[in-house]
Amino acid sequence: MRRTRMNEIIAEIRRHDEFVVIAHVHPDGDALGSAVAMYLMLKNMGKKAFVCIEGNFPKKMEIVTQYCGDFIEPSESVFPCAIALDCGDTTRLGAASPLFYAAETRIVIDHHHTNTGYGDFNLVRSYSATGLILFELMGRMGYDIDAKTANCLYVAISTDTGNFSYEATDEATLACAAKLRKAGADIPLICEVMYKNRSYPETKLTGVAIDRIELFGNGRIALTYVLQSDYDALGAVKEDCDDLINYAREIDGVEVAVFLRQIDGGKFKLSLRSRSCVDVSRIAAGFHGGGHIRAAGGTMEGTLKDCSACIVKAVMEEINK
Repeated sequence: MRRTRMNEIIAEIRRHDEFVVIAHVHPDGDALGSAVAMYLMLKNMGKKAFVCIEGNFPKKMEIVTQYCGDFIEPSESVFPCAIALDCGDTTRLGAASPLFYAAETRIVIDHHHTNTGYGDFNLVRSYSATGLILFELMGRMGYDIDAKTANCLYVAISTDTGNFSYEATDEATLACAAKLRKAGADIPLICEVMYKNRSYPETKLTGVAIDRIELFGNGRIALTYVLQSDYDALGAVKEDCDDLINYAREIDGVEVAVFLRQIDGGKFKLSLRSRSCVDVSRIAAGFHGGGHIRAAGGTMEGTLKDCSACIVKAVMEEINK
């Protein structure tokens, strides 16, 4: 992979006048917050910008999506420059992949250490969040971060650090948060929307997932799951699953939490979280996925019973190394 200096990215942004900004499928806070922050910067620079992301957005993400009036559907359009944010590999581009590869210039900005370097310019740094890379980029460009951009970047960074509680939360992350607050980030509102509010169906789904938690490996592994039938039964949506794995991870003595979300009859979305000593990105790599050392994901095919047994075995093997 060709690693790119930040000055090269800045030169490309200044050179082009029209952009499409892409983030990973079924975006989380870092993906959406970073995408809209980049969009706002480009628009404020007088450039044309559009955002294309596959998947539905959680309702709580309206706190950042409200600032973007140029979301577009995947198409065969050709843009002078495409910027992929928070996408570790090409599969994460989803239906927006043709837009990325049709562009004259392809830029990747990401913080996943497993990034495959699929762009013409690859700004990959193992920061706590992609939003933190953008904050640094904007500073280097002399861009004056306004309150809207500050809100987007704060959502990006806070969500990917577990509201500044994960191991990756370093001095630079906290210093950035302070500067975003000074720039106008509405932290009380963000915390209320992102961390202290949930719908009734999501609350019911949380109870179901907690009730299904099973422990393996002498209590070092916790696994739970959600089936498609649960959505209809409870009036929930798949976005309501985003935080369920944390209830398994937070059990005393658990080192690795596993969450399986049924996509269709025989396919599951796999999520993994570790507490302190297991690199779950190594496990996810064996299941068509990747991610971070403490948070990763992939996909599995088979029955719930078979998938559960398979992933528990893989986690145990990694724990025992």
